[in-house]
Amino acid sequence: MNIVKEIKQLDIAIAQKLYKDNGHDKHPTPQQMAIIEILIHNKDKTIYQNDLANELKVTKAAISSIIQAMEKKGFINKIPSSKDGRKNRIELTEETLNIYKDAKKNVDNLNKEIINNISEEELNIFLKVSNQIKNNIKKEGEENA
Repeated sequence: MNIVKEIKQLDIAIAQKLYKDNGHDKHPTPQQMAIIEILIHNKDKTIYQNDLANELKVTKAAISSIIQAMEKKGFINKIPSSKDGRKNRIELTEETLNIYKDAKKNVDNLNKEIINNISEEELNIFLKVSNQIKNNIKKEGEENA
């Protein structure tokens, strides 16, 4: 049994379902959704690219690439800091809030569809196994560090 292959196929099936007929270019990727959620939850704070990189545990180069794509799609605006010209404050556009609401609704609907005809006991077993897999991966990463 190849669990990695099964998990990857499940991930692909979920992504295909989320982006099917939804104008993929107009909807955020999972990483972009994570950034949008961080910005929404911290709307009263000033957020810079390095804050996002730290929060998501990705490199500065990776966050720069994601931010560039988000800016190109019109999801965010980069606003130069008045205190440090090397930093850009990251802010959501008004349009992104509407896109986020639609994307969130799609995720919620898909979640309901996915768990249809699955008992609460089966879901609890799935969550327990999923958490154990994540813990095993985390432990393996720590042992190799």
